[in-house]
Amino acid sequence: MYGTMGSVSGPLKDWNLILAGTDEFALDLIALKIGNFNGLAHVPHIKSVHSRGLGIQSLDDIDVVGLSLEELRR
Repeated sequence: MYGTMGSVSGPLKDWNLILAGTDEFALDLIALKIGNFNGLAHVPHIKSVHSRGLGIQSLDDIDVVGLSLEELRR
C-alpha cells in the first residue's frame, strides 16, 4: 500500500512479487526501498529500531537472494 495513509488505508500497489525472509524488519526495509520510499525517519517502528541501535542498520547488511534491488525497482 502507498500514499499518505500507507499501510493503514492506502491504495494497493501491485508489484507481482513475493518477499520472504527470516527478519521482518529487513523485509520492511527492502519493501520500502523497492517502493522508492525515502522517509524512513517517519516510519515509527523503523525510527524506534534505529534510535535504539537494534536490528539491521543498513540495506548493505541484508543479503538479497534472487533479483537485485535495482531489478526489483524497475
